[in-house]
Amino acid sequence: NNTWTKQWTQQKEMIKKTILELNNTMNEVKNAIEAFNSRLNQAEERLSELKDRSFDIIYSEEQK
Repeated sequence: NNTWTKQWTQQKEMIKKTILELNNTMNEVKNAIEAFNSRLNQAEERLSELKDRSFDIIYSEEQK
């Protein structure tokens, strides 16, 4: 009976450790996705700015 209790406790601790590791991994993935999305948004904003500038340049050249 004591052996069973000891094994059960060990199994429970291993499960707790695994859950904590999974939570940490999920947080790391979440942070990586958020960082990627932030960079993607910055790139999209920059592209939009460049498109606006190129449109302005083309329009001003056509007005000459």
